[in-house]
Amino acid sequence: RLEAQVNPDRITASAELWSAGRQYKLVDRRAVPDADADLATILGLIERSDWAALHGWLYADARDTMTQAEFVAEVGAAFDAMGTIVGVEQVGPVRYGDGRAGFDVASAAVKLTMSLGGTQTELQATASLIWETDRWSVLSIAPDS
Repeated sequence: RLEAQVNPDRITASAELWSAGRQYKLVDRRAVPDADADLATILGLIERSDWAALHGWLYADARDTMTQAEFVAEVGAAFDAMGTIVGVEQVGPVRYGDGRAGFDVASAAVKLTMSLGGTQTELQATASLIWETDRWSVLSIAPDS
């Protein structure tokens, strides 16, 4: 007997095969947890301009490339030039990559509301995350063209 499940949203599949009284589990790839909670934490850090804490949420290669102090100085200066962050929100569903490259990625549309000189502007961006062992980490938050 063969039973199989396919989850197209998470791009995973598994099957159980029973033969001669033995059960075999076949898995295309493991599922990773939804990124929603980690993304909400990351967006909250951005909204509070907590660049030091956000540094800890960068993916490992980025954390190793830039010290926390360097990250705080660079990102803080970039955001200061755009004004004050008034709000940050996720405006689209999290979409997951297929993992075929050997790692799991997720992305979502986000909106940053900035205030500069009494004028508010909205910046549309894409948050890209990568799964690292036990949580989703920031690959980038890039403005949409």
